[in-house]
Amino acid sequence: QPLPDWAKPVNWPSARPWDLRNLDHARQDMCVQMHKNGVYVNQARVALLTDKFEGVAARLRTDLVDLAKSVGFKSKKAFNPGSTEQIRDLLYQSWDLGVPYGMEARDFYTETGLPGTGDARKFLLTLRQYRRVSTKVLGTQLYSLRPLADGGALHPDGRVRSTWNSHTTAPGRLSSSRPNMQNQSSRKDLGGVRSVYCAAPGHVLVGCALSSAPSVITAR
Repeated sequence: QPLPDWAKPVNWPSARPWDLRNLDHARQDMCVQMHKNGVYVNQARVALLTDKFEGVAARLRTDLVDLAKSVGFKSKKAFNPGSTEQIRDLLYQSWDLGVPYGMEARDFYTETGLPGTGDARKFLLTLRQYRRVSTKVLGTQLYSLRPLADGGALHPDGRVRSTWNSHTTAPGRLSSSRPNMQNQSSRKDLGGVRSVYCAAPGHVLVGCALSSAPSVITAR
């Protein structure tokens, strides 16, 4: 069944039927071309940010190790903030994760041997920062920009080539993977990780926003 003419691109080939099947093929071809073209990466910027956040992660790790005993961590092994098992034991066994029914919070924390809620709160905030930096910023984003030979996604020409998918999201938007180009942090307090993606030397980036185009098309 033909699609409405008002949505037809001005450069659509006249010999090609304007229907859902051909539109879907065009979207898939666009995904293939985006993958082939890739996105240029400023490797000097990647190295700078990697060094920065490895230093942040090391500092937070030291703070967590120092705080561990004061919040009730008891183990023969040294505290490792990246250990899911140790964090689980601390939260669900040492702390029991909550106040039993009928008991005052101050009594509960006193019985566990905690010096007060201040250290516990600081510990959790520091743990959250550590996990965000080590897992999200370094693990998911910056370390994925290593060369292919080192297990990363960076091709020899200095570009990453994400896999774009047109059949994944319910609203009809594209999705991206390996790496996920739609999940790159824009937060300035995280060093502006998106800034590593830039125009290749001698080129410029031109952008446009379709805003709520999928919603408008669906409504019409």
